Parts: sequence; structure tokens; C-alpha cells
Amino acid sequence: MPRALTTVRPGVAAPSRRPTAARVVEIVAWGAWIAFIVITIGGPLFGTSVFLGTQLLTGVAPWQTVLSDPTVVVNRFIGDTVDAGTPQTLLLTQSVQSGFFPEWNPFVGGGTELGGVPNSGAYSPLSLPWWILPPQYAPGAAKLLEFVAITVGMSLFLRRLGAARASWPIASLLFASSGFMIAWTNWPQTRVAACIPLLFWALDRAAVRAKPLDVIPVGLAVAALLLGGFPAIVGYALYAGAAYVLVRALLVRTGWASVLRAGAVALGGVLLGAFVAAWQLLPFALNAMSVLDLEARQQTPDIHLRVTDLASIFLPDGSGGPDSGFWAGHPVELISYVGAPAVVLVAALLLFRPRQPFARGVVAFLAAGLALSIALTYFGGPLLGLFQELPIFSNNQIGRLRVMVGFFLAVLAALGFSRVLDGAGFRWPLAASARGRWMLALRAAGLFALAAGSAAVLWTAWTGIPVESKPLIKEQAIAIGVVGGLAALAVLLVWFRRSWVLAAAVIPVAIVIPAALTAEAWWPKSSPSTFYPETPTHEFLDAHLGEDRYGSVGSAMLPGTASAYRQRSVGGHGFMTVEWKDLLEAVDPTVMQSPTYATFDATTLEDYGASPILDRLAVDYLVADPSAEPAGELELAPQGETGIVWTPGDEMVSSSHTGPVRGIGFRLYDGVVDGASDEDVSIAVDLVADDDGEVLAASASTTNSLFGGTRWVALDAEDLPADRSWHAVLRIGGAAEGFALQADDADALLIDLARPEDDGLDIVHVGDATVYERAGVLDRVRWADGDLVIADADERLAALADGSVPVDEIVLSDADDERPVDAGSTAEIVDRSDALDTDVQEFSVDADGAGWLVVADSFRRPGWTATVDGEPADIAAADHALGAIHVDEGAHTVRLEYRTPGLSAGTIVTAVSLVGILVAAVVAWVLRRRRAGFDAAPDAAADDGDSVDDGDAADDGDAAGDGDAAGDAADAERSDG
Repeated sequence: MPRALTTVRPGVAAPSRRPTAARVVEIVAWGAWIAFIVITIGGPLFGTSVFLGTQLLTGVAPWQTVLSDPTVVVNRFIGDTVDAGTPQTLLLTQSVQSGFFPEWNPFVGGGTELGGVPNSGAYSPLSLPWWILPPQYAPGAAKLLEFVAITVGMSLFLRRLGAARASWPIASLLFASSGFMIAWTNWPQTRVAACIPLLFWALDRAAVRAKPLDVIPVGLAVAALLLGGFPAIVGYALYAGAAYVLVRALLVRTGWASVLRAGAVALGGVLLGAFVAAWQLLPFALNAMSVLDLEARQQTPDIHLRVTDLASIFLPDGSGGPDSGFWAGHPVELISYVGAPAVVLVAALLLFRPRQPFARGVVAFLAAGLALSIALTYFGGPLLGLFQELPIFSNNQIGRLRVMVGFFLAVLAALGFSRVLDGAGFRWPLAASARGRWMLALRAAGLFALAAGSAAVLWTAWTGIPVESKPLIKEQAIAIGVVGGLAALAVLLVWFRRSWVLAAAVIPVAIVIPAALTAEAWWPKSSPSTFYPETPTHEFLDAHLGEDRYGSVGSAMLPGTASAYRQRSVGGHGFMTVEWKDLLEAVDPTVMQSPTYATFDATTLEDYGASPILDRLAVDYLVADPSAEPAGELELAPQGETGIVWTPGDEMVSSSHTGPVRGIGFRLYDGVVDGASDEDVSIAVDLVADDDGEVLAASASTTNSLFGGTRWVALDAEDLPADRSWHAVLRIGGAAEGFALQADDADALLIDLARPEDDGLDIVHVGDATVYERAGVLDRVRWADGDLVIADADERLAALADGSVPVDEIVLSDADDERPVDAGSTAEIVDRSDALDTDVQEFSVDADGAGWLVVADSFRRPGWTATVDGEPADIAAADHALGAIHVDEGAHTVRLEYRTPGLSAGTIVTAVSLVGILVAAVVAWVLRRRRAGFDAAPDAAADDGDSVDDGDAADDGDAAGDGDAAGDAADAERSDG
């Protein structure tokens, strides 16, 4: 064949000598990748379901009573995406669609940063659907964009490496279904990771071509990663990318000047990416230094995944999962799945003798990167300690480095698949030289080590799996063993019989089946009706809460969803200042379930329900699960000796009682009461007057199932006269079969009572949730006519918690904030804020003396400014975490405004960078057009330095050359070893 058709150049995939068969191979490979997409997100793309775990709401108050989703809850590990990530994204995108850019989210934790920082991931290019599509459709469309980005990136990168076209969808499928990408779906993490293949393609261009314009694709890729909102993944990718550029430049280019030129182009691209993302990067950096507690995130060499977690490369549930349970840590942080067929393809790189080499040094680099990533992630030790001296490694869990394990394995497996399809060089000839024999020995040793190491890891992991989970893992192991064995058999048939078309038919199928099953186990598809619907509790809060706050008790309200409903919550899920968390912990020491997740304990409600701190934080209501034991004094009935057997349609009636109650409890014998078919179990209780049959109070709720023991039902019956006689009527519906409840000797339903106490709480809403109204709550925006200074934080918190501070005074943290006030002064305060513009608060204050305007929001962070009648005013640190503005006698306008620190400066840098990119692109296009006009001769293009075939013309739609054709050709003709 002509040399032009047999010589491999970087960026040009190896030509096949069997075009028809090669086309079949590509069809099968692309078909497997498309099948994976259709199976996993086809329903959400067609609108029949939502690609988000809102089905979790069906098991949580208050949604449980009003939602009926027959879909089985697939994955309970993805709560963050439902109670934090998506509500923030909804608030941001819907506010922008309404005409406001919200830099501040006032609805969780006293308020937190929103639009000015990239935490939500909404600014990633892959988040575009959230801005333009209905929100129920956006998660699935965003996942599709991830798949597109991975496919484009892998295809461009592997083309540059000289891999067969059929390997491109294989790499895309393997990376998209790798453990990190599976587990972190719907978090910003996967939107960042999906851009890694594009980054490596751009860096390879920079290393090989080193043209000035190559900074642009690198810069755009880096910017896409940075805007994704998860810096750890960006850091890991850039560290790996820097090493890749160095290795490629050293192997491809000649002379240190040339190598430095390549490094300068790559570094310039990284800087350009930082400049393009500066409008988010600079605010994020300033926010991290002022709000985030980075010391608490410091890592040590002992903090790493276990060696046995490597088993999840083969077994998706090897360290726990949605189906198998939770025993070795959080499965989202552990799963490393890539699949047994991928490991088989990596082995093929050692088994097959190359006929057509890949880009020089790439296989060795990828293998070294994989080995290093595995060593750091699963073994730790001094090596990890050394890396933890570096930024990103120092304060991020090393387990997130699994993203690079998945990327390196996916690319190596794709190269292995390409080598299987090479078409020649199946068996290694007997080595005639000592070097050849050493190479054969090393390859054999590598194959043995890969097989032995995999077996050892799997066996060790098996011994640590709980007995109750082993049957499921055993089934999984058998299935994985079958598909891995089929892939290995296909590879061996190619090696022995050269039946490479068989490999094309078997290997993609062996990859896609377990990959799709794993994704289906992790990725929930919820009914559209579960997408943050309004409930009676939300309607009650809309009618009564106003600008004050509620507090979540236990899992009720799923803390963090307040952002989706625009209702202020005192806790929630988000970044809170240390001072705000101090106040919450002074109320309930167990409130912080994690550094970013705050909800009150359901078992100690009576201890903190009347907290003076909650009064100062304007917490009007506490919302609890309807089955939670009501606060109050319990009257427990004696243990029943008989039982009432329930049958469908039965009403169970208690004996008579008198006086007010907050709830009743009925007792089931041991066991579980499940709903019939797809129905939930309904519970209805009426308090009926003994004399006239009047229904004095009622409650109705729904649950997935009832468990043995006492089930409480809250009732709004605290105002009943002490002598009013009543009995309870219980109705249970939807149960699959009969069950027994405890009864007294007269066969009357046995009930426990929760009597009201003088605790400042009053039940005002029951059914889907129990809502307690708190007495003595101060307005969120109020007037204070006095102050005192307590500089010590512990003493200050103690004074606020014990109620010794008068309600019309504030506690200042700094004596310098003291101002003259008129004791006994009052003020009329009118809120003139725009409800949609969350960044600005404006009040008209008409005071009859000097005092303080107190705003009970989280002000202990930079970005807030205040003016009184247009003149700058200080925001004093009041009540530990709040803000207060001194106001003199008379009528005044007070304006508070939040602007994200660094946002304006960062936006200017971004704008200048984008203009620079546009100008550079236009100049390059004009120059190319002018040269094209002068170069009429066919061979002139080859001499102008812009049409030398460096492998990018077909790849990138780019005719620009680098003048290194000879070096590139020499590189292409060398074996990669």
C-alpha cells in the first residue's frame, strides 16, 4: 500500500485493511454506547420521569401524605442533590428568569451566598438545560450534555493518540459508567469530570503543536472545569494534565526551547481559563478564606480508601451500594467501578504486539498515572503524605481521586480495544535478542501481576462483606465473572484465531450490560409529580410565616428544600458561618448533622422549644414528622393484655378520656404493616365528644408502612376544657392484611396521651406534618432600645441562651460598636424590600429616639453594606451572628445590600479575556484568508507553515500546522513499547 496510507500520524486513526468489517465494529461499539444512554436516561429525556431522586420526598414529611409514587426508591444516598443542590439551582435560575440576579440566598441557615459563587454548578456549560428548559426536564438533559462532552472529548483525544475509531465510544461508555461518574451524578462533580477528556485533548495539542492559538482550547476547557463548582476535581485534572504535557513535550519535541514553548502554551491556556472563569473563581476564593473552615478539612496520610475498596472496580457493590447496603463507609465515596471487561482490555495492551503505534509515551504515562492514582487513593502512607503538602490534596478527601482512576482506566481500555482490532501482530515472535526476551518477560510479569492482584483484592474484599449482604454480592460476582470471562475469551480468540470481528460483537456488549445495570441501580427516575410539590404544610407556612423562619425537626421538610419554596429556615443544608452554627448548637448541641447540614433533634423538642435564641432568630414555627412523639407530658396506658385484630373497614374506638391533649399513641404488636399493592397505609384519628358526637379534633396522614410499637398521631386539641369527655376513633386503610393493636380488658383501643405543658409551644397544624407555633418570638426585623457588650464568645452565647438579656436589647460583640441610645424608645418599621430581589433589604424607620434596627440574618461575612438615608453606616455584630444598624431619632430609610466580594473585579477580568479570545480568533481567521488568497499554487500551502499535516486537519477542522511534521512523523513511527 502507498506509504501515505500505512504511516500513522498523530491525530489520524489507524486505517483498517477491512473497511466493511471495521464499519461493523464501529456500529456495534457506537450501538452499545447509544444503548447505554437510552436505557439510563431515555425516560427522563422523553418526559415520562424526572432524572432526580425526588422520589425520596415520598418517604418524608410533609410530602409523604400527599404524594403517591409507585416507583421504588432506588437510591437513598443522593439526598444532597434533592435537599441542597437542586433547590439552590432552582432559586438561582428562576430568579434570573424573573429578571433578578440573586447573589444572596436568604432561605437557609440565616442566609448564604448564591449567584456570585460557583457552588451550585449552575454555570457549567453542561448546566445549560437548567437555564432554558422546564426544571423537571433539566436534570436528564444536563446528563445528556455530560455524555456529549465525554464523547466529543474522548473521540478527539483518542484520535490524536492514533486509536481506532471504534475505541472512541468504548472509552466514552467506560468513563461515563465509571464509579465516580455513576455515584456523583446530579452533583456538580460529574459536570466537572465530564470535561476532563476535552482538557487532555487540548493539552495534547498544546504539547505537540505549541502554536500560540492553542492556548484557546486549553483555556476554554479549563474554564468549563472551573465553572463546574467543584475545585477538587479541577485540581486533580490539572496536576495530571501538567505531568502529561511535560512527558509529551519531552518525547515529541527536540530541544529545551521547544519543550519550554509547549509548556508555556499549556500554562498560558490554564491562566486563560482562570481569567475566563474569574467572575466566579475570585469570589469563590475570597468566600473560602472568609466563610469556609478549611482547617477542619485538613487531610492526613491515614485518611484514604481501603485496599478492599478496589474490589468495586469489578463489583459495583463491593463496598456497599443502593442494593446491598452500607457497611464500609458512604458508598458514594467508595465505588470505583469500571468493569471486568475494561481490565481485560488493559491486559490486551500487554498481550498484543503493536502493529501501528499510538502516540509516543502515552500508554506508559497513562499506566503510570493509573498506578499512582491507585496508590494514593487506596494505600495512602508516606507517598500520600508527600502529596498532601500540595494545594487541593491538603484539604480534600483523596477518595475523589477515583475520577482519575476511572479516566485512566477508560482510556487504557480503549487503547487495548484498538490494539485488539489492530489487524496484525497478534502473537509475539520468539525474541532473538536479550532486550526482546526482557520485554517478553516484563509483559508476562505484568499480566500475571494484574491477574494475581485482582484476585487478591477480590478475595480480601469478600472476607469483609457482611454475611447478610454476601448472597447479593455473590450473584453480582457471578454475573460480572461471566461478562468478564466472555470478554477475555473474545480477546483470546483474537489472539489465537484472529477472529477480531467476534471481539467487536462481544466486548461492547459485555461492557454495556453491567454498566447499564449499575447505572440503573444508582440513578433514580422519579415521577414528575414528586418534583417539589406544594403540601398543606407549605401552604400553611406561606399563609403565616411571612419574613420570619421555621425550624426543621428531624427529617421533616428535608432541610435545604426551603430554597425551592422560598421559605426561610433557621437550619437547612448549605454553608453557614461559624457564628450562626454557634447559635444553633447553643439551642441543640446535636443540631449539626454535618458541617453544612442543620436540623433539630426530634426526641428533645421540649428541651429547646422555648429557647430564647430561637426567639431572637425569629423562629415562629417548628415542623416535625406527624408520627413523632409530641412534646408534652406523657400519660402512658398500662400494657394491654388483649388485642384488636384489624380487618378492612374496621374502626377502632378507645375508652373515654377527658381534657386537652397534643396527641395519642396506639400500639401495634411486633411486625410490619405494609400497604396493599401500590397503596400506602393511611392513618386517621378523630377525637369525638362523648356527649354529642362532635368531632373535636382530627388528623389524617399516610405512611409507607407501620412498624411494631407505639405510633403517635398529633392533634390540635390543646384548648379542650379539662372536663370535656371524649374518645378516639382510629381508622387504618390500605393495609395488605390484618394486624393486631393492643386493647384494654373491655376490648377498647389502648392509647397513650401527650398532654400539653407550659412550654411555649402550640400545635397549629397536623396531618402531613406537625407544626408547633412558638410563643414569644421576636420579629426578624425589629427595634432595640438598649445594648450591652459581651466580648467573650462563650459568655455571650450563655447569656443569649439563658434568657437573661432583655428582649428589647442586643448583645454587641465589640465595644467599638457601642452608640448612644434612648432607653424606652420605639420605632415604626415598614419593610419596603422587593420580594424577588433577595440581595437588597430596605426599611422605613420612624423612631422617637435613638436605637438599633436589628436584622436577624447571618451578617458575619463580607459583602454586606448598609446606608442610612444614603450615607454609609456600620453593621454592628449583634447577638453573636446577627446585624444591627444604629438609627437616630426621626424618619429614616435604611438600606442593606449584599454584593459578592470579588464579583465585579472578576467580571471585568472575564470580559477582557473573552474579548481577547474573540479578537485573536478574528485576527487568525483574517490572516488565514489573506494567505489563502496569495497561495494559489497547490504546493504553496505546504510551505507557509500552516498546512503541514500534523494530524489536526481532520481532527480539529484546523489547517494550521506547527512546522514539526518531521518530528511528528518520527514520533508516530516509533513504538510506544
